[in-house]
Amino acid sequence: MIRRPPRSTHCISSAASDVYKRQPGEYSEGDWMRLQFIGTASRNYHTLMEQLANAILTQLNPKPGVTAELQASAKAYCTKVIQDHRKDHIYFFNLFQSSTDIFIKFWSLGALEEILKNYYNEYDIPLRKQLHECYLQIVEKQPGVVFCSPYIEAKYAALFCALLNEDYPNYWPEAFTRLFSLLQLEVCSNPSIKMKYISFVLSCLLAFDREIVDFREVKRAEEHKRSVLIKDEMRKSVVNDIAFLLQQVIPVSYTHLRAHETGRNLVCRLLLEKKKKKKK
Repeated sequence: MIRRPPRSTHCISSAASDVYKRQPGEYSEGDWMRLQFIGTASRNYHTLMEQLANAILTQLNPKPGVTAELQASAKAYCTKVIQDHRKDHIYFFNLFQSSTDIFIKFWSLGALEEILKNYYNEYDIPLRKQLHECYLQIVEKQPGVVFCSPYIEAKYAALFCALLNEDYPNYWPEAFTRLFSLLQLEVCSNPSIKMKYISFVLSCLLAFDREIVDFREVKRAEEHKRSVLIKDEMRKSVVNDIAFLLQQVIPVSYTHLRAHETGRNLVCRLLLEKKKKKKK
């Protein structure tokens, strides 16, 4: 289920959402069915993106007078687009990076999460690698797209965690290396930009801690086994890099780290468990 972001985060509309503004939102369910036919049958990219932007905003940020039935119809249309284009992840990444409307951006990331959850088993290895590259290239080359809102940054970090959970270490062994390499980008020579990247890396690690490492949440046996395997692999390969990262961050931004403070400490727990295993 794709939830809507908080209303207080609404941004300036993009070209995609301007299409929505030019149309008064007086669609009927029959109109949505016709739009669905045009969008999914013709596979015309620009037509599809315009219709999808309309449907997203009708569903998540409706204008006055939009009925519950119309919202439900828009939601069904969005779901159908995800199903029909489940292997066209580039469509959703493009929609995410081209739009400045917070609702469209938030929905696009939710759509990618839904693809990972329900259809990722249909992806072969080259397609998975392409998805990894799409994800990283946006945060490497267009950081403003990701850092435009704390909610979008957190959602993008959650997507990293979802990819990691599906592909690490078998199909994406360099995942953590690529994540930490963000701090070596040329733009990080600017201290304010570097702090944004540090914030993002920490958000990814906290999402990883929350979804995979933390065993206090009850999980199914299969999920628990996978969490153990991923955590063990992480302990062997990258825990020292994480500790080094935090050593670099703590002297320059104690206040920043306090903003990320939680009752769980990913690195400490991994190191302690590593020490316990050695004693045994």
